[in-house]
Amino acid sequence: MSLSKHYRGQYFSMDAIVASVIFVLALSLLASHWFALRAQNETRSSILQEDADRLSETLLQPADPWDWYVQPQYARTAGLALNGSPVGVLNYTLLIQAGSYLNPPRSDQYVAAQNLMATPADFYITINTSMPNAAGHLRDQLPLIVIGHEPVNPRQVVQVSRGVVIPVHSGPQTYYHYGIMTLTLWTNRSNI
Repeated sequence: MSLSKHYRGQYFSMDAIVASVIFVLALSLLASHWFALRAQNETRSSILQEDADRLSETLLQPADPWDWYVQPQYARTAGLALNGSPVGVLNYTLLIQAGSYLNPPRSDQYVAAQNLMATPADFYITINTSMPNAAGHLRDQLPLIVIGHEPVNPRQVVQVSRGVVIPVHSGPQTYYHYGIMTLTLWTNRSNI
């Protein structure tokens, strides 16, 4: 009687089993690392998004003092709204002056404004408005108002847009410009 008829060769050798176990472990470690990095990036983005939401709401409120941009290190709150107005009604004079103080190259006021706003990210605020005529068509667009540093090679960017109204006084008349304020928070750093 021959043994070869009853016993066949091993289907898996011990080295194939060990190699399979090592491969499965390596694959699960790689997947675990991938999902951890993905969750970390989503957390950073949500922190930046929360900052952007908070700052956009803050900027739609009156400032204390109203000329906070001149010496932001002594201000209590940053804001662009007209005192005593509903939320979203901005002060045109304040917008123009804040832009001249907080735009480059005045980096000392910009850094102090960042500290006042309690954000480690850079900010860039654009306000684009236009005024409807009697027929409701948009006309007389105000120049784009820009405050802050434009994003340069950012690693993370979030934007929040809010509707705004800007009353502009021209002699005895007041013209109301309706538009969008877009707050962009951005950073070149990988850790926020």
